Amino acid sequence: LAVVGAPSLVFVRTAANSGAGSVTADGGTWAVTTNATGASVTASLSTPMPPGLSLAVSFAPPPGATGAGFVALSATPVTVVSDLTRLAAPGLAVTFKLAVASTADPVLHDSRVITYTIVGGR
Repeated sequence: LAVVGAPSLVFVRTAANSGAGSVTADGGTWAVTTNATGASVTASLSTPMPPGLSLAVSFAPPPGATGAGFVALSATPVTVVSDLTRLAAPGLAVTFKLAVASTADPVLHDSRVITYTIVGGR
């Protein structure tokens, strides 16, 4: 399992958006090679997001696998792709979404480390 890329997500509050909304960004690519049957990829954050902010990720699934669409990340691992079975797939898209509630405090600059893990399978 390899993930390449480090996106920057910038949300600018304006009178038109009332301080709430979301922004998406291409996050690079991911690749997977496995001889297992029925493996999954999980993702988790190093530390929780600040109140009012939510970070989600979407992995494009390789042929035969199932993508979970956008899933909100937290310190608890969540499945982003499942049903990986005996394959080698390079250059798959990764997309991130930052959702901002109107109650969120302004954050000038912050970052998170995301841990991706391939799990399960036989």
